Amino acid sequence: MAIQFIMELKTLSNTGLESIAPLFYDLHSMHVSMYPNIFKSIAIGDSISILNDLLQSTGSTIVTAHANSTLLGYVMFRVKQKIETPLLVARKILWVDQLYVKPLHRRAGVANYMIDYVEKKARELNCNDLELDYWHDNNHAGSFFCEKSFIITNCFLSKTV
Repeated sequence: MAIQFIMELKTLSNTGLESIAPLFYDLHSMHVSMYPNIFKSIAIGDSISILNDLLQSTGSTIVTAHANSTLLGYVMFRVKQKIETPLLVARKILWVDQLYVKPLHRRAGVANYMIDYVEKKARELNCNDLELDYWHDNNHAGSFFCEKSFIITNCFLSKTV
């Protein structure tokens, strides 16, 4: 089933954050359930202020995907400047902080559409790379990003001591 998307670009203001607060809360709750030793539970009512703080402190942009007037999901991204060191070249990266699609709308092309938009934005901003990370247990995300031509460049390991 083809869905018509209308993308809405959100700025760093708090305008519209109430619409994605439940989605943000769902995504964070999923992280808490998978990794309670890393993520803290939050109250759903705190989602807007946490989102606003994140936007203000990181300079992120939120883009939401809609079909008709229904919110389907959102993506949060920001530009990161990697400085040159004796070992590394300087790079401008578009970093994807969060990507979330409502469960009812998954596998309908929403994430595809949003990542394609972010990739286009990375080119417009003259970024060298588009980067993100995902949790190892999230096999769907791993498969999706590999299908979108992302390659694994680093593996982060952790051990509780």
